[in-house]
Amino acid sequence: MPRREQRQRRRDRRQDAQSAATPNIIQKYRGWVIGGGVGSVIAALVIFGLVQSVATEEDFGFTAYGPTDTLGISERSGEFAADILAQGKPVVLNFWGGTCPPCRAEMPDFQAAFNDFGDQAIFLGLDVGPFTGLGTRSDAESLLQELGISYPTAYPDGDPTRDFSIVGLPQTIFYDAAGNRVAREGFLSGTRMNRIMTSTLGLTPTDEIGS
Repeated sequence: MPRREQRQRRRDRRQDAQSAATPNIIQKYRGWVIGGGVGSVIAALVIFGLVQSVATEEDFGFTAYGPTDTLGISERSGEFAADILAQGKPVVLNFWGGTCPPCRAEMPDFQAAFNDFGDQAIFLGLDVGPFTGLGTRSDAESLLQELGISYPTAYPDGDPTRDFSIVGLPQTIFYDAAGNRVAREGFLSGTRMNRIMTSTLGLTPTDEIGS
């Protein structure tokens, strides 16, 4: 498929994802609008505008470095909001770079977490090294190969670091199944990662399910 058509399809999916939020927010504040007069109408519109703004800020297009089967998409390219958050599963979004020492140090623990929780949550390691001075795509691919990383990784279509307030690496954002941010961390140890996956997201390691 031509890249122009791929980009247009991703834009269409992004617009659809933002439009899908409209009925929910209107329904949520319907009572305010009906019973609260002009002031409540203005308040509801302000809230709706903020929701639209957040949806836009937290979206980006990406292209995967490897297989996308555990991302739940059939193509290598996708949109974070429309293709990942919209699936209704917890999401672990990790920002890293190919020459970032602490990123390298935490990757084995991310791999272990993916092995334990990858069938219950979506993992996405986003390479922002080129936008933070911490490596090129080539550096990133070399690191993935060296460490034997199999959880989904990708590079963004543009620079998402400003929208996500990324001022240093690594950074990880955790979303619950409803798409709400529930945690944000810098460098993560395996113990801290496991605590967030179990206590914050309420997940159970694969080897403990049914035991």
